[in-house]
Amino acid sequence: MHRAPYIKLYPVILLLGMLIVAIPPLFLHLGSLPMQLFDEARIAVSAQEMLRNHNLLVVHYGGAPDMWSVKPPLMVWLQTLSMQLCGMHEWATRLPGAIASTCTCVILYLFFVWKKAPLAGFISVLVLITSQGFVTLHCNRTGDYDALLTFFTTAYCFSYFAYLHLGKLKFLYLTFIFLALAVLTKGVAAMLFFPAILLFTVYKKSLLRLLKEKHFYIGLVAFLVLVLAYYLLREHYNPGYIQAVWQNELGGRYSQALEGNKGTFLYYFHNMALHQFKPWYWLVVPGVLAGLFVDNKKYRDLTVYLFLLSALFLLIISSAQTKLYWYAMPMYPFLSAIVGLFVYYVFTMLQRRGRWTEYLSYLLMPVIFLLPYKEAIALSTALPNIGSQRMDNEHMAEYLHDALQGKQSITGRAVIYTGYHANINWYLEALGHKNDIQNNLNKADSEENIIVFQDSVKKYMETHYQTTILQTYYNVTVYRLNGKRQ
Repeated sequence: MHRAPYIKLYPVILLLGMLIVAIPPLFLHLGSLPMQLFDEARIAVSAQEMLRNHNLLVVHYGGAPDMWSVKPPLMVWLQTLSMQLCGMHEWATRLPGAIASTCTCVILYLFFVWKKAPLAGFISVLVLITSQGFVTLHCNRTGDYDALLTFFTTAYCFSYFAYLHLGKLKFLYLTFIFLALAVLTKGVAAMLFFPAILLFTVYKKSLLRLLKEKHFYIGLVAFLVLVLAYYLLREHYNPGYIQAVWQNELGGRYSQALEGNKGTFLYYFHNMALHQFKPWYWLVVPGVLAGLFVDNKKYRDLTVYLFLLSALFLLIISSAQTKLYWYAMPMYPFLSAIVGLFVYYVFTMLQRRGRWTEYLSYLLMPVIFLLPYKEAIALSTALPNIGSQRMDNEHMAEYLHDALQGKQSITGRAVIYTGYHANINWYLEALGHKNDIQNNLNKADSEENIIVFQDSVKKYMETHYQTTILQTYYNVTVYRLNGKRQ
């Protein structure tokens, strides 16, 4: 008599348990890492500028339309809102991505609840949050595009699977809604799962049914109108934008290695084995084989779908010339589902074998997940591997990070630097510091106290001025200028 309420509450209890274990690696120490130089800082600076200029359509950087980072503006909108509500903090810029990653975990879990296997969903989430390719810099731990993109791609792929199996139109419309949001997050990258979806539709012999469905065309037209409206409006107010998108996001990024980010065809395979999907990568093939031969057609179909999504996505990004490890992030929810299903099969098989194997099954998950989970928590405080050419920037970012927390003071001190340093720009704006000098060292004449972090600028100052060192912090030096040298 008391078992029925427990059975009904079981998915809710597991959901709460899933959130309890998922939130620490996704949110812990979210603001402890200084703002990172490239994509994270550039998006955050654009969000600062959007707060000032109130231009929601044209993303700006350095006071002008951004023609280098030409992604649509959804992530910038969310960071702008987050900083408006929470203030100028590093964690505020990362909050939208952390929330998106939590939503990815929730939708992965709920998908298996729908498949009447909540435990498989719980295990899949455990695999996902203990995968470095999901919880790391440029992915969940920084304010980049990819965590938000991964949520929307996961959502539209699972929505489409539900539509094919249930035929309910709400899932078809959800597919187009999440697809549109994915495109408005990172453009063409949102559509890299299309080949897998098409092949699976053919495999299910549903292509003709889909093409005969009038609501498919309504959803498609709505999607195209929404997406094209943004691109065309942006082009109208920012001429040359579509050409920049073509050069940076379409032909250019696929056909040549931009910014020197190149690698072999096996780049992502090596990353998965060595870092990004360690220790779970070796369970992917057994998971696929088990899913294909299991005596349950709905799980065979799901395995085929997950395999197609992962394999064809991996093939596409491996064929592109520009290679960056975070490009693989949207694939990891599907690989985690494959591994999660396999562990679930083993778990249920042990439970059916007898009392002792049932006891063994209860020890299985703590044993296999404890060490990966500890490593995932440790990643929340891990520092990035910075090359020597960027170490000076990283030290200055740490110095300004401390200033934002009141541990350092830059009041009355001009920050002097040359070159591209988007994260330094973000900090100076967040601190309300207007006395910075970038790419014009001669302006130091009017300053008394200066902060310098580049060796070339230090050499210039010590050569042209009489200086007294007031403070040092790694590569950061605070000088008092005592007049020009004769």
